[in-house]
Amino acid sequence: MAIAERWRRILAQQGAELWIRRLRDYLKGDLSDLSAAEAEDVAKIANQFVLDSRGALYYLSRAKPNRPRDQAEMLRLVVPRSLQADLLHLSHEDFQGAHQGITRTFERLRREYYWPGMYADVERFVKECVDCVTAKGAPPNPWPSPGNILATRPFEAVSMDFVTHLPKSDRGNVFLLLFQCMFSGFVICKPMSSTTAQEVAEAYMDRVFQRFGASEMIRHDRDPRFMSEVFAKFREMLGSRQRDTLAYRPQANGQQERSVQTVIRAVRAYVAEPDQSDWDDQVEKLM
Repeated sequence: MAIAERWRRILAQQGAELWIRRLRDYLKGDLSDLSAAEAEDVAKIANQFVLDSRGALYYLSRAKPNRPRDQAEMLRLVVPRSLQADLLHLSHEDFQGAHQGITRTFERLRREYYWPGMYADVERFVKECVDCVTAKGAPPNPWPSPGNILATRPFEAVSMDFVTHLPKSDRGNVFLLLFQCMFSGFVICKPMSSTTAQEVAEAYMDRVFQRFGASEMIRHDRDPRFMSEVFAKFREMLGSRQRDTLAYRPQANGQQERSVQTVIRAVRAYVAEPDQSDWDDQVEKLM
């Protein structure tokens, strides 16, 4: 849809919704269609809205002491009811939306758009999303694990894991290797077509060591690919020491498990969709 046509549609749909039309008329100084009582009601909220040069209505977010994020998002387009379903779908279900949860979907929407009751609408939409219900399954065990490692600086300790059984990309990748800083939670990912010890070592060299230096500790999940002699020698060369998770359990490394689940949920939700074979180009946007 061309930009001019998109704005024509937005303006037309704003004008078709009574409360928005009254606000636009009031802000233009046109009170001819408003009764005294209606004008009084509109005046109570008019200072929260502005018109742009096209006549489109925007909500004016003012910075609040407990919401400093509003300082960076002053104008949010007012969305009439007729267009809300489209935006909910795009914000939650396109690849960058990635079928995220209620809070992330809401925050993505509220950066640019406004309508009354937005959070409740997002909550209902996400809870009723069929793809999310089938892809997410049961939530992970929320209890903490005794196996966590406390890092004191960025990339002092790195946790590694694989996401497997991903749809084959145009480049032939079917695995995703994750490196997570256990101090900051920062995640680096590397799509891969195979998972030999040599390739894992090279990925660590390229994505972590050359950017942040050697980690003092590398944590894994007792997977044999991390136990190979080649990778063990590589860790030894960097001065890293090996530590297994304690009596492996799915939540043994809480941060890493949540990151893995985020990627799995996002990609699984798109396995059945067409034209998703470029997931390895897009996956960093999911982290």
